[in-house]
Amino acid sequence: MDTFWPGVGGNWGRWGEADERGALNLIDAERIRAAAALVRSGRALSLARPLRNGLPPYYPRAGESAFDHRMITWWGSNAGGDVQAASDRVRSECHGLEITHMDALSHIAHRGRGYGDRDFREMAGPEGVSACDITTAVPVVTRAVLADIPRLRGVDHLPPGTAVGHDELAAAAPSLAPGDALIVRTGRWSATTPEPGSAPTARSSFASGSVSASAPGSVSGAVPGSVSGAASGSAPESALASGAGFASGSVPGTAPVSGSASGSGGRYGRLSGLHPDALRFVHERDAALVGTDGPGDAFPVPVDDCRLPVHVLALVYLGVHLVHSMALDALAETLAAEGRDDFMLILAPLAVPGGTGSPITPVAVI
Repeated sequence: MDTFWPGVGGNWGRWGEADERGALNLIDAERIRAAAALVRSGRALSLARPLRNGLPPYYPRAGESAFDHRMITWWGSNAGGDVQAASDRVRSECHGLEITHMDALSHIAHRGRGYGDRDFREMAGPEGVSACDITTAVPVVTRAVLADIPRLRGVDHLPPGTAVGHDELAAAAPSLAPGDALIVRTGRWSATTPEPGSAPTARSSFASGSVSASAPGSVSGAVPGSVSGAASGSAPESALASGAGFASGSVPGTAPVSGSASGSGGRYGRLSGLHPDALRFVHERDAALVGTDGPGDAFPVPVDDCRLPVHVLALVYLGVHLVHSMALDALAETLAAEGRDDFMLILAPLAVPGGTGSPITPVAVI
């Protein structure tokens, strides 16, 4: 089957009509053993951000905070006898822009259809989802490859609103193989100035001026999401080493997006992430999972055809689970110091029947 994006087909029916795991089916025993073989030092790193009271809510119905932690018992509330207890309760959204979480395939539909061509009206209701809930993704253990885009460009972090495309991912993660998890770092949490358009700080190992934050490409109407006028010299030469340039319908992602689809970013503001054309790379390499330190999609969305094109392509058509708002800075430094880009990734979302996602603590084992 085809999708709405040039060059990206779908996986409906690939693992059977009743399939609910999508591309996680690519992670077999061989892939798990290969992931375990990557462990050298045995160091484990949490890739989750802290859950704190007062995190801004994502959905209006969530109330005043996306996360709420309250004590139920403590000293003085249940003191008595020889045993005392401290206990608490947590309430959390499963999605949003601040909480590290994993999307189930049931989280998103497109034109009324969910993953596997399911009718979304029958798939999701007030009691939960009837198919492709988060329990079908428990657990995940696989090899992961970090695409450190700021390091590729020679900067500390990407300017807000930057869309990362196919060719940069190919340059940053050339070893990505079927069944691997693609983890993309934009440096979102290391940015010191969150204002839109702030200039990135160049690393000393790259020539000054190698990144242009002031020359965005313009969205072309010929092919949805195609970009022309990309800033010359705005990406390391390694990203264009093949000399082939960027194919029609792709975007190098070397500058903040602009054009009719950008505006101010609407409810999401300006956040770096993936251009929908990045899913061509995911599709070509048969990645089982995609994780980012942001929302997945870049905002403003660089195309007019779809509100959440990366979510739609990944979850609905490819059956690729997404992990958002990961903490990747320490991992990037650790891998760079060891001269490698791959590691063992462990994901264990909460097993919530009918759930569309879960807060999660991804673990990298180095």
